[in-house]
Amino acid sequence: MPEQKINLKLKTVRRIMYAGYLVAAVCICLSFLSKVFSYSALALAVLTFLFGLKYYRCPECGCFVGRNAGRYCAGCGKELDWR
Repeated sequence: MPEQKINLKLKTVRRIMYAGYLVAAVCICLSFLSKVFSYSALALAVLTFLFGLKYYRCPECGCFVGRNAGRYCAGCGKELDWR
């Protein structure tokens, strides 16, 4: 069976990543209550990082957007849609 491609807007991917890291930070703050929060924070941070590596890419060329999330792709020069 062919792999289905998931099309997410860059703005949506960024919001999901921010939410994942925010929940991981809250779990770290609550980790003094139980070790479960520590493990949950670590797992969530790793999963959010891997999600970003897979989906935080230019829709045209697939170049990783990364920290230099500007108006144009560094790989192909196409304008990135942040709406």
